[in-house]
Amino acid sequence: MSKHGWVNVWKHPGTVCTRIDRSIKRWLESNVKVGHAGTLDPFAEGVLPVAFGCATRLIPFILRFPKTYRFTCVWGTATDTQDPTGVVIGESSVRPTYEAVEKVLPSFIGSSLQKPSLYSAVKVNGTPAYALARKGCTFDLPSKLITIHSLSLLTLCSDYDGKSIEIEMSCASGTYVRAFARDLAENLGTLAYVSKLVRTSVGPFSQETAIGVDELTQKCYHEALNWVCPIIYGLEFPVIDVNQAQKTQLWNGLPLSLNLPFFSDFWICKYQEKMICLAKEKAGSLVPYRCFVDM
Repeated sequence: MSKHGWVNVWKHPGTVCTRIDRSIKRWLESNVKVGHAGTLDPFAEGVLPVAFGCATRLIPFILRFPKTYRFTCVWGTATDTQDPTGVVIGESSVRPTYEAVEKVLPSFIGSSLQKPSLYSAVKVNGTPAYALARKGCTFDLPSKLITIHSLSLLTLCSDYDGKSIEIEMSCASGTYVRAFARDLAENLGTLAYVSKLVRTSVGPFSQETAIGVDELTQKCYHEALNWVCPIIYGLEFPVIDVNQAQKTQLWNGLPLSLNLPFFSDFWICKYQEKMICLAKEKAGSLVPYRCFVDM
Protein backbone atom coordinates (compact mmCIF):
# COMPACT_ATOMS: atom_id res chain seq x y z
CA MET A 1 0.00 0.00 0.00
CA SER A 2 1.43 3.38 -1.05
CA LYS A 3 1.49 5.95 1.72
CA HIS A 4 0.95 9.62 0.91
CA GLY A 5 -0.60 12.39 2.98
CA TRP A 6 -0.32 14.71 5.95
CA VAL A 7 -0.34 14.26 9.71
CA ASN A 8 -1.16 17.18 11.99
CA VAL A 9 1.39 16.63 14.76
CA TRP A 10 1.41 18.51 18.07
CA LYS A 11 5.05 19.33 18.80
CA HIS A 12 5.92 19.44 22.50
CA PRO A 13 8.51 21.81 24.05
CA GLY A 14 12.07 20.48 23.91
CA THR A 15 11.42 18.43 20.77
CA VAL A 16 13.29 19.11 17.53
CA CYS A 17 11.15 19.07 14.38
CA THR A 18 13.55 16.85 12.42
CA ARG A 19 13.28 14.20 15.15
CA ILE A 20 9.52 14.17 14.63
CA ASP A 21 10.13 13.63 10.90
CA ARG A 22 12.36 10.66 11.69
CA SER A 23 9.80 9.19 14.09
CA ILE A 24 7.09 9.44 11.40
CA LYS A 25 9.41 7.83 8.85
CA ARG A 26 10.08 4.85 11.17
CA TRP A 27 6.36 4.59 11.90
CA LEU A 28 5.53 4.35 8.19
CA GLU A 29 7.91 1.38 7.91
CA SER A 30 8.80 2.22 4.33
CA ASN A 31 11.40 4.17 2.41
CA VAL A 32 9.11 7.16 2.03
CA LYS A 33 10.13 10.79 2.05
CA VAL A 34 9.00 12.80 5.09
CA GLY A 35 9.18 16.54 5.80
CA HIS A 36 7.43 19.25 7.80
CA ALA A 37 5.93 22.60 6.86
CA GLY A 38 7.22 25.41 9.05
CA THR A 39 9.92 24.77 11.63
CA LEU A 40 9.20 25.50 15.30
CA ASP A 41 11.99 26.44 17.73
CA PRO A 42 12.94 23.67 20.19
CA PHE A 43 11.47 25.61 23.16
CA ALA A 44 8.18 26.18 21.29
CA GLU A 45 5.19 23.89 20.97
CA GLY A 46 2.25 23.62 18.66
CA VAL A 47 0.92 22.56 15.29
CA LEU A 48 3.46 20.95 12.96
CA PRO A 49 2.06 19.70 9.62
CA VAL A 50 4.15 16.69 8.56
CA ALA A 51 3.99 15.47 4.96
CA PHE A 52 4.94 12.03 3.70
CA GLY A 53 5.17 10.48 0.26
CA CYS A 54 3.93 12.65 -2.60
CA ALA A 55 2.55 15.22 -0.16
CA THR A 56 6.12 16.45 0.44
CA ARG A 57 5.99 18.00 -3.05
CA LEU A 58 3.22 20.30 -1.83
CA ILE A 59 4.99 21.62 1.29
CA PRO A 60 5.68 25.02 -0.36
CA PHE A 61 1.92 25.55 -0.71
CA ILE A 62 1.22 24.75 2.95
CA LEU A 63 3.98 27.19 3.93
CA ARG A 64 1.95 29.96 2.31
CA PHE A 65 -0.93 29.51 4.74
CA PRO A 66 -1.43 32.07 7.53
CA LYS A 67 -0.34 30.98 11.00
CA THR A 68 -1.65 31.76 14.47
CA TYR A 69 0.55 32.01 17.57
CA ARG A 70 0.05 32.59 21.28
CA PHE A 71 3.12 33.82 23.11
CA THR A 72 4.26 35.49 26.30
CA CYS A 73 6.53 38.53 26.32
CA VAL A 74 8.64 39.05 29.45
CA TRP A 75 9.52 42.73 29.90
CA GLY A 76 12.83 44.20 30.97
CA THR A 77 15.25 41.51 29.76
CA ALA A 78 16.81 40.74 26.38
CA THR A 79 18.57 37.48 25.51
CA ASP A 80 20.76 36.77 22.51
CA THR A 81 18.26 34.21 21.22
CA GLN A 82 15.20 36.31 22.17
CA ASP A 83 13.84 33.30 24.06
CA PRO A 84 14.48 31.65 27.48
CA THR A 85 17.31 29.45 26.17
CA GLY A 86 19.66 32.36 25.53
CA VAL A 87 22.16 34.44 27.47
CA VAL A 88 20.99 37.73 28.97
CA ILE A 89 22.48 40.60 26.95
CA GLY A 90 20.51 43.55 28.31
CA GLU A 91 18.17 44.72 31.04
CA SER A 92 15.73 47.60 31.43
CA SER A 93 13.75 48.89 34.39
CA VAL A 94 10.92 50.09 32.13
CA ARG A 95 7.66 48.16 32.49
CA PRO A 96 5.01 49.32 30.00
CA THR A 97 1.46 49.88 31.15
CA TYR A 98 -1.33 47.70 29.83
CA GLU A 99 -2.82 50.72 28.07
CA ALA A 100 0.51 51.47 26.35
CA VAL A 101 0.75 47.94 24.96
CA GLU A 102 -2.88 48.01 23.89
CA LYS A 103 -2.40 51.32 22.13
CA VAL A 104 0.73 50.38 20.16
CA LEU A 105 -0.34 46.91 18.92
CA PRO A 106 -2.49 48.17 15.99
CA SER A 107 0.55 49.93 14.50
CA PHE A 108 2.11 46.53 13.80
CA ILE A 109 -0.87 45.21 11.81
CA GLY A 110 -0.31 45.13 8.05
CA SER A 111 2.88 44.82 6.02
CA SER A 112 6.24 46.03 7.30
CA LEU A 113 9.94 45.19 7.30
CA GLN A 114 11.22 42.89 10.02
CA LYS A 115 14.80 41.89 10.81
CA PRO A 116 14.90 38.17 11.70
CA SER A 117 16.69 36.96 14.79
CA LEU A 118 20.25 35.75 14.26
CA TYR A 119 19.06 32.57 15.98
CA SER A 120 16.49 31.79 13.29
CA ALA A 121 16.16 29.19 10.54
CA VAL A 122 16.87 31.76 7.81
CA LYS A 123 19.50 30.33 5.47
CA VAL A 124 22.83 32.11 5.00
CA ASN A 125 24.57 30.58 1.97
CA GLY A 126 22.69 27.36 2.64
CA THR A 127 23.40 27.24 6.40
CA PRO A 128 20.72 28.07 9.02
CA ALA A 129 21.49 31.34 10.77
CA TYR A 130 21.17 29.74 14.22
CA ALA A 131 23.98 27.29 13.38
CA LEU A 132 26.31 30.17 12.48
CA ALA A 133 25.27 32.18 15.55
CA ARG A 134 26.01 29.27 17.88
CA LYS A 135 29.49 29.00 16.39
CA GLY A 136 30.11 32.67 17.14
CA CYS A 137 30.22 33.69 13.46
CA THR A 138 29.70 37.35 12.60
CA PHE A 139 27.01 37.97 9.98
CA ASP A 140 23.97 40.09 9.27
CA LEU A 141 20.47 39.26 8.10
CA PRO A 142 18.57 41.62 5.81
CA SER A 143 15.12 42.81 6.79
CA LYS A 144 12.19 40.94 5.25
CA LEU A 145 8.74 42.09 4.25
CA ILE A 146 6.19 40.48 6.61
CA THR A 147 2.44 40.73 7.10
CA ILE A 148 0.58 40.61 10.41
CA HIS A 149 -3.16 40.10 10.03
CA SER A 150 -4.28 40.57 13.63
CA LEU A 151 -3.00 41.07 17.17
CA SER A 152 -4.90 40.77 20.44
CA LEU A 153 -4.05 40.74 24.11
CA LEU A 154 -4.94 37.50 25.88
CA THR A 155 -3.90 38.82 29.29
CA LEU A 156 -6.76 40.74 30.89
CA CYS A 157 -6.10 44.23 32.19
CA SER A 158 -7.12 43.09 35.68
CA ASP A 159 -4.55 40.25 35.56
CA TYR A 160 -1.65 42.27 34.19
CA ASP A 161 1.27 42.45 36.64
CA GLY A 162 3.57 44.62 34.51
CA LYS A 163 6.13 41.82 34.22
CA SER A 164 4.79 39.83 31.26
CA ILE A 165 1.89 39.78 28.85
CA GLU A 166 0.32 37.12 26.58
CA ILE A 167 -0.49 38.01 22.97
CA GLU A 168 -2.17 36.23 20.08
CA MET A 169 -0.97 36.90 16.53
CA SER A 170 -2.26 35.84 13.12
CA CYS A 171 0.35 36.40 10.43
CA ALA A 172 1.64 35.42 7.02
CA SER A 173 4.49 33.00 6.51
CA GLY A 174 7.95 34.38 7.26
CA THR A 175 6.92 36.41 10.32
CA TYR A 176 9.11 35.80 13.39
CA VAL A 177 7.41 36.03 16.77
CA ARG A 178 10.64 36.56 18.71
CA ALA A 179 11.61 39.43 16.41
CA PHE A 180 8.14 40.92 16.84
CA ALA A 181 8.54 40.84 20.64
CA ARG A 182 11.90 42.60 20.30
CA ASP A 183 10.39 45.31 18.07
CA LEU A 184 7.32 45.72 20.29
CA ALA A 185 9.52 46.22 23.35
CA GLU A 186 11.70 48.72 21.50
CA ASN A 187 8.59 50.68 20.52
CA LEU A 188 7.59 50.73 24.19
CA GLY A 189 11.03 51.87 25.32
CA THR A 190 12.08 48.62 26.98
CA LEU A 191 13.44 45.13 26.29
CA ALA A 192 11.72 41.76 26.07
CA TYR A 193 12.08 38.10 25.20
CA VAL A 194 9.52 35.39 24.43
CA SER A 195 9.23 32.96 27.35
CA LYS A 196 6.51 30.76 25.85
CA LEU A 197 5.49 30.22 22.22
CA VAL A 198 2.56 28.12 20.98
CA ARG A 199 1.52 27.78 17.34
CA THR A 200 -2.20 27.05 17.33
CA SER A 201 -2.81 26.79 13.58
CA VAL A 202 -1.21 26.58 10.16
CA GLY A 203 -3.96 27.18 7.62
CA PRO A 204 -6.44 24.28 8.00
CA PHE A 205 -4.20 22.43 10.48
CA SER A 206 -5.40 23.40 13.96
CA GLN A 207 -4.67 22.62 17.59
CA GLU A 208 -8.04 20.87 17.97
CA THR A 209 -7.16 18.16 15.42
CA ALA A 210 -3.47 17.68 16.28
CA ILE A 211 -1.99 14.51 17.79
CA GLY A 212 1.27 13.97 19.66
CA VAL A 213 3.89 12.01 17.76
CA ASP A 214 4.24 9.43 20.56
CA GLU A 215 0.49 8.79 20.62
CA LEU A 216 0.41 8.53 16.82
CA THR A 217 3.34 6.14 16.45
CA GLN A 218 1.91 3.76 19.06
CA LYS A 219 -0.87 2.98 16.57
CA CYS A 220 -0.38 0.94 13.43
CA TYR A 221 -0.83 2.89 10.18
CA HIS A 222 -4.28 1.42 9.44
CA GLU A 223 -5.49 2.26 12.94
CA ALA A 224 -4.32 5.85 12.51
CA LEU A 225 -5.99 6.60 9.17
CA ASN A 226 -8.40 8.98 10.90
CA TRP A 227 -5.37 11.18 11.63
CA VAL A 228 -4.05 11.09 8.06
CA CYS A 229 -5.13 13.93 5.75
CA PRO A 230 -5.14 13.63 1.93
CA ILE A 231 -2.23 15.15 0.04
CA ILE A 232 -4.34 18.05 -1.26
CA TYR A 233 -5.66 18.87 2.22
CA GLY A 234 -6.27 22.59 2.51
CA LEU A 235 -5.44 23.41 -1.11
CA GLU A 236 -8.28 25.51 -2.50
CA PHE A 237 -7.49 25.13 -6.18
CA PRO A 238 -10.21 24.12 -8.67
CA VAL A 239 -10.34 20.51 -9.84
CA ILE A 240 -10.51 19.40 -13.45
CA ASP A 241 -10.95 15.86 -14.73
CA VAL A 242 -8.76 14.68 -17.61
CA ASN A 243 -8.87 11.61 -19.82
CA GLN A 244 -6.11 9.04 -20.23
CA ALA A 245 -4.50 10.75 -23.22
CA GLN A 246 -4.45 14.09 -21.39
CA LYS A 247 -3.01 12.41 -18.31
CA THR A 248 -0.16 10.98 -20.38
CA GLN A 249 0.44 14.37 -21.97
CA LEU A 250 0.78 16.05 -18.56
CA TRP A 251 3.02 13.28 -17.22
CA ASN A 252 5.28 13.78 -20.24
CA GLY A 253 5.70 17.42 -19.22
CA LEU A 254 3.67 18.82 -22.12
CA PRO A 255 1.19 21.71 -21.78
CA LEU A 256 -2.47 20.84 -22.14
CA SER A 257 -4.77 23.20 -24.02
CA LEU A 258 -8.26 23.20 -22.54
CA ASN A 259 -11.31 25.44 -22.60
CA LEU A 260 -11.02 26.44 -18.93
CA PRO A 261 -14.14 28.02 -17.39
CA PHE A 262 -12.17 30.66 -15.45
CA PHE A 263 -8.64 31.62 -14.49
CA SER A 264 -6.79 30.07 -11.55
CA ASP A 265 -3.07 30.12 -10.82
CA PHE A 266 -3.15 26.35 -10.27
CA TRP A 267 -5.48 23.47 -11.14
CA ILE A 268 -5.72 20.04 -9.53
CA CYS A 269 -5.90 17.53 -12.37
CA LYS A 270 -7.62 14.23 -11.64
CA TYR A 271 -7.93 11.01 -13.60
CA GLN A 272 -10.40 8.40 -12.40
CA GLU A 273 -10.84 10.28 -9.08
CA LYS A 274 -7.10 10.30 -8.35
CA MET A 275 -4.90 13.40 -8.38
CA ILE A 276 -2.33 12.96 -11.13
CA CYS A 277 -0.94 16.48 -11.46
CA LEU A 278 -0.92 20.00 -10.06
CA ALA A 279 -0.78 22.24 -13.11
CA LYS A 280 -0.12 25.94 -13.50
CA GLU A 281 -2.33 27.91 -15.87
CA LYS A 282 -0.50 29.87 -18.55
CA ALA A 283 -2.28 31.57 -21.46
CA GLY A 284 -5.25 29.21 -21.25
CA SER A 285 -3.13 26.06 -21.07
CA LEU A 286 -2.27 23.82 -18.15
CA VAL A 287 1.48 23.41 -17.64
CA PRO A 288 2.58 20.52 -15.36
CA TYR A 289 3.98 21.85 -12.07
CA ARG A 290 3.97 18.75 -9.84
CA CYS A 291 3.21 15.31 -11.30
CA PHE A 292 2.13 12.35 -9.17
CA VAL A 293 3.01 9.29 -11.22
CA ASP A 294 3.84 7.03 -8.29
CA MET A 295 0.59 7.28 -6.31
